[in-house]
Amino acid sequence: MKFQLICYQLIICIPFATQAQDDSVLSKIKFELDYRFRAEQDWDSKKSDGTFRDNRSRLRYRLRTGATYKNKAFSIGMRIRTGDPNKQQDPQLTLGKGLKEFGTLPIGFEKAYFQFDKNNYKIWMGKNTFPFEKNNELFWSDNVFPEGISFEKKFLIASDRIQHIKLSTGHFILSSNDGPFSEDAFFQALQASLVSNKKKLKVFPAIYFLRNIPNIPDGAHSFTLDYTILHFGTSWKPFNQYALNID
Repeated sequence: MKFQLICYQLIICIPFATQAQDDSVLSKIKFELDYRFRAEQDWDSKKSDGTFRDNRSRLRYRLRTGATYKNKAFSIGMRIRTGDPNKQQDPQLTLGKGLKEFGTLPIGFEKAYFQFDKNNYKIWMGKNTFPFEKNNELFWSDNVFPEGISFEKKFLIASDRIQHIKLSTGHFILSSNDGPFSEDAFFQALQASLVSNKKKLKVFPAIYFLRNIPNIPDGAHSFTLDYTILHFGTSWKPFNQYALNID
């Protein structure tokens, strides 16, 4: 059994934007900053293979910061974070571990993209947030940012029951093999989203095609896999006066 004692946690979260009222470039840039620090004590902690590690005490922290330039029709954004580049879902750093005495810190780009959004069309290129509808992180982690191209079209419906229907698709490269696109490790997706008036009901079926996926990540694989995932999601808000959703 694993126990984790959070002794102290300091959180500084500063999303802010310039307040200039003119039409300058600076007035269209929004900055964000998030810093967290904590102390941990682990007892009887298990490794990924099921064996126990020695009890440990750690001081850990993370930093995320970025900026987004947004115009009427397009936006350009980037965000960097601390953390081992080989651990895409873990931006945490442990003080004094593997960084040498007074050494530099591992920092990488978490997001870097160009996005066009106008007349109910949206397309982005680069590395950005997961573009498809989902209810929670059981299907896709919020800390995994795919690289590729995403396209979305929203159809507004003149109906008493349906607000809009949205079609989303994309091609995302997991690993480039310096050959034809067909030899890359990639996934493609197609999703249709139906949203009722007042957003009381959402239905969003999707299909994901994953190709040339290594059986072991990080280059140590012996073969690749092709597979397909069918995902069906719903969200229902039965009462307007209560913040209750059934997913």
